[in-house]
Amino acid sequence: MSRYSTFKRYILPLVRDHITLDLGCGTGEFLEWFKKGSIGIDVSVSMLEKCREKNLCVLLADLNHPLPFKDKSFDRVFCAHTLEHVESPIQLLRECNRVLRPEGKLVLGLPRESSLLEFFDKYFDDHPYHLYSFSLRNISHLLKRAGFVVERFFFDVPKVFEFLTPIIQYLPSWIAIHFCFSYWVVATKVYDDLQLIEYTMGNKELERRWFK
Repeated sequence: MSRYSTFKRYILPLVRDHITLDLGCGTGEFLEWFKKGSIGIDVSVSMLEKCREKNLCVLLADLNHPLPFKDKSFDRVFCAHTLEHVESPIQLLRECNRVLRPEGKLVLGLPRESSLLEFFDKYFDDHPYHLYSFSLRNISHLLKRAGFVVERFFFDVPKVFEFLTPIIQYLPSWIAIHFCFSYWVVATKVYDDLQLIEYTMGNKELERRWFK
């Protein structure tokens, strides 16, 4: 799949000028593209050692627990192919909300469990540690519940069809999703998750805009 092609073309411009928190950074394959001072988190000691060999700033942490950062610490949070592994995805999304500054952006990379390409690649069959899969509607709902609004989806087109990447991105998302093994979600923090009840009960305009 052309995950890195889509990342470089569409995702990197959104984060490259900001110090970014990379959740589930692995060996630093994405982290090394980010602005100096960006921070990666992973639960694997061996992977973090490889990051340190690249002089990347990383921390050992379990994403099933609260993130070890103060509120409103980052302008960008990046989480590629990690959300499907954690025990409570919505809790991690709420933590992303907490550590993001107002109007900060969250970038998620997610696998697609089934598509028209499933015949060629039984993606989830080879990934037994995937606990969840997310439809476009489902992830949009979870993000709204966590205090975000979805800005845009981007789709990873298989390498053999990579020349179609720009066309696929501008198809209606419910069509494009069937032509990819994985996809990206860009969302913006619109309110603090802890203020959800206060805002939705006290501000009918906000409720009408984001909770339809």
